[in-house]
This record gives sequence, structure tokens and C-alpha cells, in this order.
Amino acid sequence: TLLKHKRLHSKLLPMLVRSPVAQAVPQSVVASLRRLVRHCVRRRLATKSVHSRVHSKERRKVVVRQLRSLAIVKNSRPDAASEFPLSEASASKLVDIAELSAVIAIARISSSRKNGRKLFSSNATLIAKRRLEYGIKTMCRERVLAAPLVRSLGSLCWHSAWGAAWKRHLAEKPAFGVRRDKRLSAELEFQMRHDDLRTEFAADYSQKFSKLPEQSGWRGVNLGGWLLWECGPCNTAPLVQAVGNVPMDEWSLSLQLREKYGHEEAARLMRQHRMSFITKTDFAQIAELGLNSVRIPFSYWMFEGPRPGEPFLGPDVDILDSAFQWALEFGLKVVLSFHGTVGFHSDHQACGKFDENWSPSSWDPKASLDVLSRVAARYKDNAALGGITVVNEPSSEIPIEVLRQYYKDGYRVIRQAGVPEHVEVILPLYHRQVEELSGHFPESGGYRNIVFDLHIYHCFGDQWSEMSLAEHLRYAAGDDASHEVKCLWKAGERVIVSEFSLALPTSSWDYMIAWEWSYLSRAEKNAILRSFAIRQLKTFSSYATNGWFWWSWKDEAGPEWSLRDAVAKRLVPLGKNPLLSMQPTRPLSLAAPSAAAQWYRSWQED
Repeated sequence: TLLKHKRLHSKLLPMLVRSPVAQAVPQSVVASLRRLVRHCVRRRLATKSVHSRVHSKERRKVVVRQLRSLAIVKNSRPDAASEFPLSEASASKLVDIAELSAVIAIARISSSRKNGRKLFSSNATLIAKRRLEYGIKTMCRERVLAAPLVRSLGSLCWHSAWGAAWKRHLAEKPAFGVRRDKRLSAELEFQMRHDDLRTEFAADYSQKFSKLPEQSGWRGVNLGGWLLWECGPCNTAPLVQAVGNVPMDEWSLSLQLREKYGHEEAARLMRQHRMSFITKTDFAQIAELGLNSVRIPFSYWMFEGPRPGEPFLGPDVDILDSAFQWALEFGLKVVLSFHGTVGFHSDHQACGKFDENWSPSSWDPKASLDVLSRVAARYKDNAALGGITVVNEPSSEIPIEVLRQYYKDGYRVIRQAGVPEHVEVILPLYHRQVEELSGHFPESGGYRNIVFDLHIYHCFGDQWSEMSLAEHLRYAAGDDASHEVKCLWKAGERVIVSEFSLALPTSSWDYMIAWEWSYLSRAEKNAILRSFAIRQLKTFSSYATNGWFWWSWKDEAGPEWSLRDAVAKRLVPLGKNPLLSMQPTRPLSLAAPSAAAQWYRSWQED
């Protein structure tokens, strides 16, 4: 095997997080240590020195001074937190841990090369290992920093070093013409990804855990699959069981119901679903979680009935009226989202009908605006109305000029219907560049309380599948400058993330991320989803100025999509005492890269 450090990792740097950490560090300390480790790896490869000190005395003083300027949080509980500066001795020992981790990682990787020259002797590696052991044990005994924090910071340095070393090792091979070398490259990348993921875990457990920053605007959830049926939220509902299969969309579902049961019974089954899938109890549970709003997808046929020749079943507008009454009773706001427009605004099943032959000419903006006007007039005086989305996920094939004009007309008909200006008019940026819509609806032009809408899903598209799990976590934290929410925020626009989830692209075996995911235990997967949720919500609190809505409240695909299930599994910090509910219940210890690499290699050879 290329690497055998499972025993060393479990002996030196266990992730002891069984109880709340008494001390923690801010993000700046984590970032400083990670930069320091990467610098150590680069310098170590460049100098090829046996001496464990990578930095000069002058450079070392600068690094220590930087670490000392960063405060340590004495208590992770936000109601009893206090801070103290890091001592010079502790900062110096952290620098030692970073340097020694780099020494061991580079030495072990270089010694694994069958045809390459070792950079360091085995004796020098053994000395570095013993110094690392001694340094961590000494810091734990001194109790200046809490032992769990010391181990987490040590794990951060350790896995940062391994990840950086694997990356540098891969970069040294510009081409892999031989089949064996291609497998070796994939194996090395697999190991690098696992060390990268461990680094993210160590960063999470080293940092101060507190309540999420205050989110301005909406903190809500979508009520998907209710008043507009679509695949996912309720595939096993009695309505679907009645037809014996899971249809592609509500058009197909309604058609099969009519053909099998006739119009009257089909209408009764559809109404029964709309009356039972979401009830007053759900609104009460949503309010108990501390959320302040719900987003309700609706269609024109639910509001005023189908057009001639269409199989849809409706209207059932009285059920939507009940939703507004429940929202008022529990202190929630309602954001209406026009999912099902006349003629359909895309070929996707979420608009009510999947149609491979759809074209932009099929859509009827004028008729859709008439429906939007009547909906706005019906609820204009209802105190629970918080916003109206003029259309959901319009196709990118619709010419941008047509879409801009529809947005302007949508704003006009909503305001002319009497909807007050404190109610938001929401315009989707779906599959469009920021420049195509930003700046076209200025307040000086009479457009007041306009908010742009984004959907952030990490599971649709090859670009997501090619990323590693660690890269998904870093993107969720807003580290990527191309993050859609950050780009729209930088353009000076108000932003709402009206759909997001915890789903990751782990279903296709054609991509390495699926193998990464499959190799993890259930506890490790839950830890990733928990970190993914918290990082997304923190990013939204910083850049999504007008809030967020999770997709969806109920979803049979599991906690990655269902907020109700995610809260029950303690993946999201919502509800009573969210801080306590997020504490890890058992220690995490990812499998060693060597074992993971062997497993991945055996799959390739098979």
C-alpha cells in the first residue's frame, strides 16, 4: 500500500467530540493554520531539509505573532462565552505541530514511491513522529487549551498536510500514459479527497459553535407536492397509489385518474390529497421550529380550474384560503409561487407538465398575468401575505427580452391589484447571468420591494458531480467567489434563496464523489450533512439579504430533502435548544486513506 498511517492517526489525533468542547477557535485561526501547513509542505519539498524547522527564525516569529493576535473562545456556549489571547508558548507549539505534520506527510509519501528517491531517512521521520506525539501530549497536559481542542487542531494540521502532500505529488506527474499510472492517479486522488474531508471535519470541531447568525427576511420552508403535485414529496400518497404507478407530473396523474375512475371520483381523490397532505398541524409544527414563513407553489388550474381539453382537476382555492388562515393563527407569512402558468413556462415537470416538445411559443404570458392579477386581488388585504413570485424556474430558452417584460408586467399587475408595497415581488434569476436582470428594475423606475430569487442545489449538473465532498462543503461556506448568492449580492441586489436542500450528487458511480460517499459510515455521512446545512445557512445569513426557504417540508427522499426529517435527525439547528441538538453524539474517525485507496483500487481492477 502507498500509505499506512491508520494506527498513527488513531493514536495521535482522535476526534474526541463526545461532549461539548469547552474551548474553540474562530474561523481566522483555522484559516491561518491551514495556510501555514500548505506553506510548510511547499517549503519542505523545495528545501529537502532533514531539519524539522521549515521556517526561518524571523518568519517563525511572524507566524507566532499572527496566531497570538487571534482570540480563543473559552466556552462554546454563546450565553457564557469569553475570550482570551493565545500565549506565545502555545502559538509556538501549534507552529511545531504544523511543521511536523508536513514533515511526516512528505516523508511517508516519498517513501511510498517504488522507483523514486526518498526525500527523508526513516530515522528522521521517526524523530518527527515522536516530537509530534510529545508536542500534542504536552499541550494536553498543560491544559492551557482544552484537550479536545488540541486534538482537533492537531487533526486539522495533520490532514491539511496529507491533503497538500497528495496534491503536490499528483502535480508532479504531468501525464499518465500507462494504464497502471492512470489507476495510480485515481487512487492518489481518492486518498487526497479523504484527507481533505478530514480537514474540513477538524475545522468544524475546532471552531466555536454558536447559534446561527440572525437571518434577515424569511426563514421558511416550501410546501412542495401539496397544491401542485410533483415527483418526490409524496410518491406514495393515496392519490398516487390509486393509479398504481408514480407519474411524471400532475398532468399525467390527473389524466390517469380520470381514465381509471371518471371525472367525479378523480376530482374527489385530488381534493382529498390537497386537504390531507398538509394540514393545520403542519403549520403549527413549522412555527414551533422558529420559522416565520411558508412558500406555497400554486397553479392556475388549482385557482380557477383547467382550460378546455386539459386533464387537470380543480379548482380548490378554498384550501389555499385555509392556508392563509392557519398562517395568521400561528404567526407565519405566506409567499405564493406561481409554479403552474398558462401554457407552461418550461418543459420541466415542476410546472405541471413534462413536455419534450415544449417551446417558448407554447407559453402564454398574457393569460398567466391575468391569473396573477386575480390571485393578487384575492389576497391583497390578507395580513399573512408576504410575497408573490411571478413565475418559478422559467426556461432559459425564453428570450431574455420576453422574460424581462413579463417581470415588469407581473410587478405592474400585482401592484395595480392593490397589493401593498411591503409585500415583496419576487423575480427568479434561474439559469440567467446576473447582468441580464440586475439593474433593470430600479427603484427610481417605480419598482419597489423587488427581490431576486435563486435556487441553490448541489446535485444537478456535471459540475457538481466532479467536485469532492470537501469542495462541496467549502462552496457551501461561501469560499468560492463564483457562489451565485455572493455574485448577486455584490451586484447590489436583494436576494432570496427560495429553494435549497442537503442533496449531494452521490448516486452516479461514474464520478468519484459517489465512491467517497459510499465508503463512509452512517455517522460520518450525518456529520457531512450537518456541516453542509450549517455552512449553507451561515452563507445565506451573510449574503441572502431577504432569507431562505428549504425544499421541502415533507419529502419521501429523506432528510436531504425533507426539513421535517432533517430536524428529527438533528441535521439542522432548528427547534427548541438548537445548540444542544447539534452536539455530536459519538466520536468520528474516518477510515485511513490506505484502506480507502485499496477498496477503490479493487473496484477499478474488477
